[in-house]
Amino acid sequence: MFKTLVPFILLALLSCGGNTAVDDDPDNGSIPQDSIIEYDIDEDRVSAVEFNNELTLMQEDMLRMMETLFTSDTGEVDINYENAVFEAQINLDELKEKEFDGSEKEYIAKMKKLMNFYLDELNNGFRDILPLLRKADLNEAELKQLEEYDRNFVAKEKELFMEVFAAQDAFAEKNNISLQEQ
Repeated sequence: MFKTLVPFILLALLSCGGNTAVDDDPDNGSIPQDSIIEYDIDEDRVSAVEFNNELTLMQEDMLRMMETLFTSDTGEVDINYENAVFEAQINLDELKEKEFDGSEKEYIAKMKKLMNFYLDELNNGFRDILPLLRKADLNEAELKQLEEYDRNFVAKEKELFMEVFAAQDAFAEKNNISLQEQ
């Protein structure tokens, strides 16, 4: 019986032993094995990242909402239209309440400008093409009108996106955060 226990005890001692290659002497710069490494987290930077992410998601959601509206089937146009108007208004209301540390003012102003564009277009120019989107078959003139509206809408939207991106870059620089394209 002792012969069978010796290998087991030897194996247990070897598997429980520490790694002798790591030096636990803090004076020579090594990290003791039983230490917890702590990192200081810059709460301001974390908050700036969270703030930026909220605004970015708001912009992406609104873009997705508009894309859904423009590509709606004839039976879904009205509900997607109402959803887009609602989303733009909710975003504007949320932007009125948003604040950070003062470095966000231009970023929020450009986001408000973008959301106001969506709301204004939905309540004005888009109403002219809404009947076209409800139709199953469009004639040549209606298709041309729809394409013209889409071209103008996208051009203005792109211009506003560039303004938002510039304000976002300035916000990121002021708050020492980096932005990544997805």
